[in-house]
Amino acid sequence: MSTLIRQYWKNGRGFVLGLAVGVSGSAAFVFQKKYLMGPPPSHKALRYGSPETSKLRYFTNFVCEVDYSSKNPIWVAEHIPCQNIESKASRKGVHYKEDENIDERFRALLSQYRGSGYDRGHMSPAANNKSDAIAMKESFYLSNCCPQVGKGFNQDYWARFERFILEMRPQCENIYVVTGPLYLPKKTSEKEEGVRPLGASWHVEYGLLESPTGNLLAIPTHFYKVILAELKNDSLGGQSRHALGAFVMPNAQIHPKTPLESFSVPVAQLEQAAGIKFFPKFFDNINRSGKTPLLEGRVRPDEEKKYLHICDVTQGCAIPKEDFWKK
Repeated sequence: MSTLIRQYWKNGRGFVLGLAVGVSGSAAFVFQKKYLMGPPPSHKALRYGSPETSKLRYFTNFVCEVDYSSKNPIWVAEHIPCQNIESKASRKGVHYKEDENIDERFRALLSQYRGSGYDRGHMSPAANNKSDAIAMKESFYLSNCCPQVGKGFNQDYWARFERFILEMRPQCENIYVVTGPLYLPKKTSEKEEGVRPLGASWHVEYGLLESPTGNLLAIPTHFYKVILAELKNDSLGGQSRHALGAFVMPNAQIHPKTPLESFSVPVAQLEQAAGIKFFPKFFDNINRSGKTPLLEGRVRPDEEKKYLHICDVTQGCAIPKEDFWKK
């Protein structure tokens, strides 16, 4: 067993992005070559269907995959247009709603949030779904939400982060964002070694919200956003470029003066931690270990780079001021 671990310290809080990779040399399965690129059209083992662990949900402005175990979305992918923007819909009078297209055993419930002290935090923000009343209502499905700390996070720093993305629109053609929860591990201390699984140097801890029926909803330890922006032709010297950035924040109160750039993480490391490949078509022609230094977390603008870092096109990731919505 070999382990790749990289640790970041943000706002005085340690969080880990890591991946454990195991290789067994004693057992191997040999498949016919014609099956290496995917499963056969039909397989006798799947006569009664494949086991189902998640569900894709398609909405007007976003798509999400809901995990049946945690009851949270694994990822929510959205498109933010930057041209001819008309804000028609209001969130006034719109209420949160359970996603009845998902089996009740596997979906988040309103009762789990009630009295919990956690906000129903949007992954695709309501502010990004003002195109019409239907899109606005869709953004309030619990399949687009996760339990988030309210004061100091969802109602403050996270909201400013969401606004930061919208403020990129004047210099972009299109913006694509993937948002989701993380359940990151902690280093096992010497005091805990006696109560942890034998040999486990890391462990994962997160809370659960319970419904009256005993259904459990996971409380993420962190949240991520990966932003891919198509820049206008007149941005940065007339070159048509892309800007990319990945950010991870703890599900906790964040000091309002904390620089947004301090939460920037390498895309490759986030992919390992989340178990997700982000924007795979975009990366098809990019060598992840070559000239584009993803492991450094930043990409500076020069002729050899395939894309820029978000912070290089947003005045160093200048986040909107506190209480921006009151102005």
